[in-house]
Amino acid sequence: MKRPPQPKYCVTWDVCVVMTYLKRLSPCSSLTLKQLTLKLTALIALVTAQRCQSLCSLNLDNLTLTSDKATFTIKHRLKTSRPGKSQLSVEISNFPQDLELCPRAHLLCYIQKTESLRTVESQCVKQLFVSYCKPHKAVSSATIARWLKTILKQANIDTSIFTAHSYRSAAASAAHFKGASVADIMKLADWSSPTVFNKFYNKPIVVSNSPVGALVLS
Repeated sequence: MKRPPQPKYCVTWDVCVVMTYLKRLSPCSSLTLKQLTLKLTALIALVTAQRCQSLCSLNLDNLTLTSDKATFTIKHRLKTSRPGKSQLSVEISNFPQDLELCPRAHLLCYIQKTESLRTVESQCVKQLFVSYCKPHKAVSSATIARWLKTILKQANIDTSIFTAHSYRSAAASAAHFKGASVADIMKLADWSSPTVFNKFYNKPIVVSNSPVGALVLS
């Protein structure tokens, strides 16, 4: 008989620690491409609680921009795709309370900064995330995971314990702690059952004293 899957973490890290670090990487217009890439990836991971595969699947051809948010529609199959399930929408909202942490503002800055880099070997790269090193090709989900782990390490989160996948737990747990309903968290993070959230992702937070953090799953 197979052993049932068990949660990887007993606790999760405080998103305020990471967001305090990200806030120092400002303004976005003055960041290097590497800094902006890492910051945007982390911001999107924190506000959407999506897997690296989903972040890797964000495509500019499937982007809809409105005055208050950016919405990516993911049209191909993902790990969590199920028969009869509608296409996944990933929403990235404005955060006017703090432009230094606004994911939509950083997304627009990133699109503008990478516009001239997206013609690689006579092909137009439409995947959102491209390598910050030449020749600036579309990246894999493994690369995105490495970027997310780099931000954790730079923010002094223990990466011997927490991996890129821990962003889902950290973001969802923080949202739940701040009063978001389980139904809203499930919808945003694309979970089908509250059991999955409660067993694998809703963890006690090792709380810091940082005041930053209202952005998570906003």
